[in-house]
Amino acid sequence: MNEQPSGGLLKDLNYVIVSHECNFWGMASSAALLESLDAAGMTTTVYIVHNGKKTAQIDYFKHYFQDVESLSEVVQVLAYEGVFLQVENCFDFTHGLSQAFLASHPMILNWLIKYKLPEGRYLFIDHDCIVHRDFVRNLSRVSKEMNDRWFVFPDHEGPYSSLTAPMFYCDTSVRGYLADLCDTGWVCNVVYDDRDKLVCSGRALYTSSEFERRIAKPNFDDTLYNVARYLLSRWPELVNKFGLVLWQDLDHVGQGATRKLDRRQVTLLRQLLAGPLKPAYFVADKGSATFAKLLDRLMESGLFHELARA
Repeated sequence: MNEQPSGGLLKDLNYVIVSHECNFWGMASSAALLESLDAAGMTTTVYIVHNGKKTAQIDYFKHYFQDVESLSEVVQVLAYEGVFLQVENCFDFTHGLSQAFLASHPMILNWLIKYKLPEGRYLFIDHDCIVHRDFVRNLSRVSKEMNDRWFVFPDHEGPYSSLTAPMFYCDTSVRGYLADLCDTGWVCNVVYDDRDKLVCSGRALYTSSEFERRIAKPNFDDTLYNVARYLLSRWPELVNKFGLVLWQDLDHVGQGATRKLDRRQVTLLRQLLAGPLKPAYFVADKGSATFAKLLDRLMESGLFHELARA
C-alpha cells in the first residue's frame, strides 16, 4: 500500500523547475510533477523558471500550461526579471561575453535562492528529471532528512556528479548567510578556482566530516557547489545543516540531450519517447541548437525513428 504524504514539511513544500535552453525537457518534467502532486492530493506552488530561452519558446510554454488543469498553482518566471531595466529578455539577442556575466545559467540558483523566491522550503527538480506518479506520495519516506536542514543534496548511486542532479532541497532562510557571496564571481567559480578570494585557511576540506568529502568532487554544478563551499569555508559547523538523500521514484536522463548516451540513457530515452515526451513539447524548439543536439544523440543511438513516431 502506498504511503500518504505526511503533514508539516510536505504541506509547506514548494517546487522549482529551471527550464533551461529548451522547452521539451521542462514541459515533460513539469507535467510529470503536476500529475504526481494531484495523485497525492497535494496543493502547492510550482515555480517554472525560464532561463537561456527565446521569448517565443517561453510564450509557447506559458500558453500550453494555461490549459493544464492541476490542484497546484503554476507560477512561470522569466529568469532575472526585475534585474534588467532596458531589456525584458536578453536571450532574444546574440549571446556574448557580457551577457554571460549578466545572466548566465551558472548564476540562476544564486538569484533564485538569494533574491527571487519567497522565503520557504523548496524542492528543485532538474529540467530533465521525470518524476513518477507516486513520487510525491512517497516523498514522506525521506522528509525526515529535510527537517531543520538548509540543503539536502543527492546521495548518488549512479554516474551523476552534480549537487543539483536530479534534484535538491533548499530552505531559503540560508540567504542571510549568503549576503557577502559575490554574485558575478560565480561565472569564474570564485570558490573552486580562486580560493584566495575567500577568508579561510585554504585547506582542501573545511571540516572533518564525511559529508564534505562526499561533495568535494571536481564536476559539480558551479551554482550550488559555490554556495556549499562558501558556507563551509566560513562556518564549518553549518555542515550539520546539510544532508544527503537517495531520491527515488524518478527517471533522470542525465544530460542525455547534449552528450553521448550510455546504454542506460538509451533505454530511458526510449521509454520517455513512448509517453512523457509528447510531440507538442518540441514545437517551439525546432531549429534550436539544443534540439539539434538531441537529434544528433538520437541518430547515434538509433532512436531517431522513435522521435518521429512520438
